[in-house]
Amino acid sequence: KGQGVEDRKQKTADSGQRTENTRHSPLATRSFFLALVILALLLSYGRHAFLYPLFYALAPGWKLFRGQERAAFLVVLGLSVLAGYGAALLPTLSWRARGRIAILYAVLVAAAVYAFGLLWQFVGHSAIGQGTYLVIALVTLFLAMALVVALRWQGWSQRRLGIIIGLAVLNLFWANFTTNLDPFGPARKTILAPEMEAVQQAVTSTATANLGLPGRVYNEFRIYEDYGVRQQLEDVWGSSPLRLARYAKLFDNFPLDRMWQLTGVNYVLTWRRELFGPSTLLAQFPQTKDTTYLHHLPEANPRAWFIQRIQPATDDFALKLLADHNFPLAKTVLIAEGIDDDVILDLPASHNTIKLTRLAANQLHVDVASGQGGFLTLSENWMPGWQVRNVACGKQNAECSHLPAFSLQPFTVYRADLTLLGVPVPAGQTSFDLVYWPNSVRYGLWISGLTAALLLIACLWHAVRLHKG
Repeated sequence: KGQGVEDRKQKTADSGQRTENTRHSPLATRSFFLALVILALLLSYGRHAFLYPLFYALAPGWKLFRGQERAAFLVVLGLSVLAGYGAALLPTLSWRARGRIAILYAVLVAAAVYAFGLLWQFVGHSAIGQGTYLVIALVTLFLAMALVVALRWQGWSQRRLGIIIGLAVLNLFWANFTTNLDPFGPARKTILAPEMEAVQQAVTSTATANLGLPGRVYNEFRIYEDYGVRQQLEDVWGSSPLRLARYAKLFDNFPLDRMWQLTGVNYVLTWRRELFGPSTLLAQFPQTKDTTYLHHLPEANPRAWFIQRIQPATDDFALKLLADHNFPLAKTVLIAEGIDDDVILDLPASHNTIKLTRLAANQLHVDVASGQGGFLTLSENWMPGWQVRNVACGKQNAECSHLPAFSLQPFTVYRADLTLLGVPVPAGQTSFDLVYWPNSVRYGLWISGLTAALLLIACLWHAVRLHKG
């Protein structure tokens, strides 16, 4: 009976050991990273493969970012882990198995070098010359053949392992040593281009000239796109070619002067020495093939303005009117919803003053003094999530909620002029904050907080189990 109890205990221990081994099986780990490589490789091809469009349409949050080629980092990670498993397996293989692997490896490397040269290099699709390609091809073949010889030696020793590691290090050094020798080091990358310095100096000198905010810059492909992020300047192109569809229409066969007026541009960095309107040439910078010119527009395009006339318009019709030089942008605003399709509202003219203050990247403080009230248009990109907060009225206008001139809701954000913000404002002294705070941000913060809490609870529970064990 005692022996039976011991046998059952042994069987239970063996079963637990097998479960533990299965849980941490190298096969499961290798399978995971192999699946990761295949999945990330298909995603990295973007629209040229079937998987990325599927993720873009269905996966939560996937359409918020561009640059699907970044999935290649996951491909490299998975391949590196699999290569590590393969290298650890080599000493356990027989001499014949290592020989077959060496021959297969040699054939694949030689075929890849030949295919690249035939289908890519010699037809002129590569950025390197023929001589450079031949040197790279010879070094690649040499390193591959050296690894083949190391694998085909009989037996195994620590010296053999050291030789293989040395070949891998040599390969990595050969592929990347020019990066470390590049004279364009980190210290040099902190130096601003003269065009950037000129733009920064010009905008800084008039930092509050446009209703309390600096004027925006239009960079016509003269310096890299995200320079504004580095220098804290507002460029109407933004820091990425990824733009909202309605806003992007202002840059697609749209009159530049009209786009500058809608987006509050005061400075133009361009290849044009003469603009098609009044401008002051601030600086010029000769380039290899042409010259870059920095212009200042003397008639500053305001960041906000009051409108006397409100007209309904669909997006397509609004785009045509906004591009028409006969359409008065400073007097008529086009809104897609909020009034009847056949109603055009005319507001009484009055004296208005506007002052804008940037409180945060997503928050703008607005001070307004208006004799009759009206529709305030702001040159900010409309997106769902803009809100009006902290409304305050002057002594002469205690009723902030009453707008006798028209039926739009006061202090409510409307989409105006296709892609801008519009806020109905009553008469008198008023102030409010425009805050961009969409539901997605709030939901994301809650999800992140709950996830962090669950992870903390799981870690504490695991620590208690270990302590009791």
